[in-house]
Amino acid sequence: MVALADTGRLSTGDRPTTPAGFWTVAFLGITAGVQMSDRGLQSILSPAIQRSFEVSDAVICALHGIAGILVASALAVPLARLADKYSRKTILLGLILLWGLLTALAGFAPNFPLFFIGRAASGITEFAMIPIVYSLIPDLVSDRHRVPSNLAFAALMATGASAGFYFGGNLLEFAGTIAPAGFDPWRMALLCLSLLAIPLLAAGM
Repeated sequence: MVALADTGRLSTGDRPTTPAGFWTVAFLGITAGVQMSDRGLQSILSPAIQRSFEVSDAVICALHGIAGILVASALAVPLARLADKYSRKTILLGLILLWGLLTALAGFAPNFPLFFIGRAASGITEFAMIPIVYSLIPDLVSDRHRVPSNLAFAALMATGASAGFYFGGNLLEFAGTIAPAGFDPWRMALLCLSLLAIPLLAAGM
């Protein structure tokens, strides 16, 4: 069972650790890892993306640096602060939904400017989730389990990010076998990845 806490916060030492708490930390780590995996996949897809949109190496580098990190990390913090005013569970589920939609829409982007904006917006949803989760963990586990839980979340997130690099080629190859005629395999790869938002939303609900 996933037990996403809502808005109430207990005082230090009042929160006992339960199996549901551990499972929720694992769920949040897997979710963040899946979201972050699209950055590794995007790196694998970059040559194909560059050919499709006929953009320069400098523009592709901007996609990874400015859109992927700078814009996303700068705007993620004010978005994450919404969790101080509203239900953290609702915000987290909204971020998962937006990530899935934006990743799918990137596969249909007709030109590079729209693709760039979509990928930047997707990055915002990924980075915004991290501070919310770290504020949520103290409400899920006791003080003695807080540091291991933080490390477990970070490890799962890093593993997911690495999986995007490791399995990106396999996903692109698979996407090429199911992509309709005239539809770029890299676009289908993004669509396939976006579908993972569905089971994540189901578990989060």
